[in-house]
Amino acid sequence: MVINYLNKIKPKRVKSLIILFALLIQFSYFSVILVSNKLSSLNNDTEGINDPIIIYQNGTIDSDSLNVDEIIKYYEQTYKTFVEKPIPNASYNEESGYWIKGDPGVHTIDGDFYIHILTWDIHVGSYEKTVEQLVQEAMANGCDFIGFTNLDGIRITKSVLELIFQLFGIPTWLLSVLLGGSNYLTITTDWEAYHNALIQARWNHRNDNIFIFYGVEKTMMEDYQYLDQLGGIGMGKRMQCLLPYRTQHQQEQMYMDQLIHAAPNVESVLNIMNTFYGDYMERGSAFFSPNIGKLFEWGDADFQRMAQEEYVATGVVAVAKDQVDPFIEFNAHPSNTNWDKCLDNGWDIFGAVGSDNYENGEGGPGLKTKTYVKVWSPGYYGVMEGFKLGRVFTAQGNCINSIDLTMEDNYDQKAYMGDTMVSYGNQTVKFKIGYNTTISQIKVITNYDTPQGYFQIYKTYTNENWTNDGHYISANFTLPHSEDPYFVRLEGIDTNGNRFFSAPVYYKKSTVIFPEIHITEPYDGYITNNASTKIKWTYSSELNDIRLHRFNGYKNPGSNDIGDSIYIVTGRSEFNNDGNDWIEDGWNTIMLKGRDTNTGFTAKDIIHIYCHKNFPVVSISNPRNNSYTNNNTILVQWQGMPFTGYGVENYLVWIDSGPQYNLSSTINTYTFYDVPDGMHEIHVLINQTINYETFVANITVYVDTQNPTINIESPTNNAVFNENKTEKTVTLQYTAADIDSCPGGILNSKVNIYKDIDNNGTWTLIQSVILEGETVLYNLTWADGKYKVNITTYDLAGNNNSAEVIYHIDLLPPLVWLPLQIYFGSDYANINWIHKDSATDIDIIKLVLENGTVFLFDKTTTNKTIQYPGEGKYKISLIVNDTQGHETQRNSTVFIDKTNPIIYTVWVNDQFYKGSGRYFRVGLTVNDIMSGIKNITLNYNITNTQSSYASSITIMNILSYRIEFEIPYYVLNTYTPLNEANVTFNFEAYDKVGHNTKTQNFKYELKLTIPQKEKELTVEQIFIIFGIVVGVSLGGVYIAYKLKRRRDFGEFAKYY
Repeated sequence: MVINYLNKIKPKRVKSLIILFALLIQFSYFSVILVSNKLSSLNNDTEGINDPIIIYQNGTIDSDSLNVDEIIKYYEQTYKTFVEKPIPNASYNEESGYWIKGDPGVHTIDGDFYIHILTWDIHVGSYEKTVEQLVQEAMANGCDFIGFTNLDGIRITKSVLELIFQLFGIPTWLLSVLLGGSNYLTITTDWEAYHNALIQARWNHRNDNIFIFYGVEKTMMEDYQYLDQLGGIGMGKRMQCLLPYRTQHQQEQMYMDQLIHAAPNVESVLNIMNTFYGDYMERGSAFFSPNIGKLFEWGDADFQRMAQEEYVATGVVAVAKDQVDPFIEFNAHPSNTNWDKCLDNGWDIFGAVGSDNYENGEGGPGLKTKTYVKVWSPGYYGVMEGFKLGRVFTAQGNCINSIDLTMEDNYDQKAYMGDTMVSYGNQTVKFKIGYNTTISQIKVITNYDTPQGYFQIYKTYTNENWTNDGHYISANFTLPHSEDPYFVRLEGIDTNGNRFFSAPVYYKKSTVIFPEIHITEPYDGYITNNASTKIKWTYSSELNDIRLHRFNGYKNPGSNDIGDSIYIVTGRSEFNNDGNDWIEDGWNTIMLKGRDTNTGFTAKDIIHIYCHKNFPVVSISNPRNNSYTNNNTILVQWQGMPFTGYGVENYLVWIDSGPQYNLSSTINTYTFYDVPDGMHEIHVLINQTINYETFVANITVYVDTQNPTINIESPTNNAVFNENKTEKTVTLQYTAADIDSCPGGILNSKVNIYKDIDNNGTWTLIQSVILEGETVLYNLTWADGKYKVNITTYDLAGNNNSAEVIYHIDLLPPLVWLPLQIYFGSDYANINWIHKDSATDIDIIKLVLENGTVFLFDKTTTNKTIQYPGEGKYKISLIVNDTQGHETQRNSTVFIDKTNPIIYTVWVNDQFYKGSGRYFRVGLTVNDIMSGIKNITLNYNITNTQSSYASSITIMNILSYRIEFEIPYYVLNTYTPLNEANVTFNFEAYDKVGHNTKTQNFKYELKLTIPQKEKELTVEQIFIIFGIVVGVSLGGVYIAYKLKRRRDFGEFAKYY
């Protein structure tokens, strides 16, 4: 049997077994020497004990009854020891922004998935590190966050498999047996193991300054092709997705499952990611990135679609073994799509360099490359928001630690990396870089003043033209005014060849007038008899040339028109010509015009004044001439101005041809009630004393109290659109009308678009836009979901009317959550699931058992109790259909577990007395054959002649079957004042259904020093001798286990 199995073992494994057997023989011989010398050398060599001391072994292990997988599970160590630490002080400052280091492009782990073809194991992937190992390395390399992605289910075509079979000499006719009628082989990842590993890592490092993001690497098969080289088999484009942190971890798995089953295109994945929510996050707080490789090309349409994404953080993580991917690097005119081309086209995605992938156990995440994110709030939320805003830079070899790249205009605006400066005129670009190594040069890369599709290195900075204060390198330069948009980014290198890249800052010409000037007194339409009336204004400080133009008559002059009178008023904020007449009789047009001589930009404001010199006048200040109101009550206010030396005798006020109301000189307001809808003229007459000269002011007012009408013509209410629609858009069409007795019409319409993200009746505003016109067409977003459009139309008087419509875009199958494994402690299994559809509704739910039994449910059912015949594993399938015919199937295994977990060994690992490491650890090997271990508790008590201390440590979500606990050093140091103490401890283990096993109390004598005696053996030495005897006696069994072992966890495993 051994010989037959060895024929299947890889040469590397045969060699490993031979070496292991030789080491075992040598170890046995060395053990005899140690025993014959009564272990006297141990007392002299404090570095000699490195192995744990087994103090308990379950004698009921029957190796013949255990299969290979179970043996491996009992003894495999798959991650490092848990070490409990005190919770540190707050690590993050919420009041100010800072750069946080991390690695958003890391891949996991050896043993994720294999293709099992007959007896062959063809390994897919090459990273022989666990999640825990990668997290430990990220922390050691100075990272504050790490993102994990992984391959999803992969389809490999039959033609590629034929090449693989021929390579290994396997008959290709076996493909028909393996694939059946399919032309593809599908490989899937063990999602539960992967997710549990991340949850475990989060638990392990909950008190450390490390954020662990859960993600997926989605494979895109729509443009499938493969190269001729066997080593370059193509599996389509890939995209990396990182999710926000969720307290309810099953939500992460549920969305990951949805992503894996999404259609193989960018649109589908982004539609799903738009629904993601994390703790304290808004929708779409996720991270999406194409994985740019040399074998696959992402097209312009893909990047354009990414740039349209408003809610999901979109960027490019370019991963390369030992070099920066060409996608990120500067190229004056690239033939293929690269980062600069995206930016040149206005696709404002950010670029970054992901972690190098290390094989053969070298390096680790963050060692050679880090991504830095600017955040303003702590935690997962801040990191995702930093990605979303594009505030990132990457650096190799820890060459720099910060970059501040900003653009400032002449109007006190500042744009940071990821921002767009919407302005006018010259722009000042500044950078400040904190460095750790010697920087050689910094290049400023931009498409400023270049043809479409071309880019340039605008400036190159070295130590000759930058400023260096010993910690930061800084410089600034000015880009002249541009009518075209542009971007600016930095690319630098140090003397060791390490490079760094900043995200860009963007510029776009503003359609808003900059700077500004505004006349504050008097108002437009003002009437006066004072030819030296004072004008007041405010203006932007950039205006260094201000002139007042007066035109005869009522006009609307342009910026280049020259007035009949011109006054230079630079630096002033009021003018009345020093009390001298400057306004003519009749209408005067006043234009105040300012100019920024540095940029050539101008600003202006215009009012009209009517002057009637040497006569009494009255000016109506409210309401304004030709104004609209939706109130039938009109308050009229005026100001009377008699000529010098005279007073006001009285006022007359009337509306249209109605009665005149005589008011005394002290009254300057009057209210008209019940004014009907329509156009009206209001008149105010001033009667001057002594000569009784009069003047009448007239204004026109429109009263409109009727609401406009609004009719939504498309889409119809509750219309459903799906993937079969030819044009991938939904057009909003509506008609608004103002039906009243006043001239004019619709002012505008406010369109609010809502999405029922969870399809539960809770609407979230996702877009708001102001549209003008009476018959309007507007394209709505084409993305999966349930939407509501609310339109509020306003007329010139402020009246409004609203209408709304609900429509559905159903592109995706239902979202279904069913655990991959479900555990129960009795024959009755209560199966619970979650289902919903993001756009329409659930139609039919089917639960299919392994024996063919089918249960049908409606959308209100979320659980079913099933009675099973006894302990065992049972397959179930849940199939959910929505009303549009989309279907989702989820498969699960039900475990009926009625037995307690088994503890196989308990050991002590005591190095407290050694100079090289002061710790005291205890451990155990444990397993539950059916459901697995959920948590383990260590209860311990330290006693000495003066005091005692009792505590416990609990580890949750156990993934390993060899667990080691460490009693903190400060506890031992505190409770061993006389350099020795007794430690009593026991273990409690719980399986996933709640069954538990508890060991006896173990006692151990702990000493800080070991007395040197030749005739006596210490307790520790007795334990060592016992372990040697047990190790030799079980050697044969151990070799048998090793020969049967199938490589499922990588070659880093250790056995005890």
